Amino acid sequence: MAIPNLAAVTVEITEIEGAALSQPITVFTDAAFPVINGTADIDVLGESREIPCPTNGVVATVNVDGIGEVTLTIQADLI
Repeated sequence: MAIPNLAAVTVEITEIEGAALSQPITVFTDAAFPVINGTADIDVLGESREIPCPTNGVVATVNVDGIGEVTLTIQADLI
């Protein structure tokens, strides 16, 4: 059985429907998520993502009802 660690995860929206934002929109900053075997499972904007931890600048896209495709930048640091 793996021993879980914690990650401080920051998620920002950088694009909406392919259009880059002049300033990123922060979804959450330094939210704590468990890390098991080097991976944090996070829920962001209604979708689950597996993020390697630590990591800096993982890019993911999610489809958000009423908004469309949103591009996220995700950072995760072990704490």
